[in-house]
Amino acid sequence: MIEGALGDLRNGVSRIAHNEKIEELQSEFSGDKPHLQHSKPLHLDPMFYEALDVLHYVEPTCLAAFLKLSQFMHRVEDVPNTKAYMESDRIIKWPPNRW
Repeated sequence: MIEGALGDLRNGVSRIAHNEKIEELQSEFSGDKPHLQHSKPLHLDPMFYEALDVLHYVEPTCLAAFLKLSQFMHRVEDVPNTKAYMESDRIIKWPPNRW
């Protein structure tokens, strides 16, 4: 079971970390919308945020060169309900969900 979880973690992070076009793909996908598919956040936004956040656990500066991805993360963090949850004592920072 642990072996499977570790494999999932490695594969998920690898898909993002080794994709040199990740910011370009995200921009093409979302266009000028502030969130992935809409002007308002949908269920996909926290999922993508979480994948990027896991990269921060591995290397805190890994997205520094990717302005649009960093801005996306800040927009998700600034959604009022998300912000309240992230500032509460209910948040579980580690281990990341499903990683």
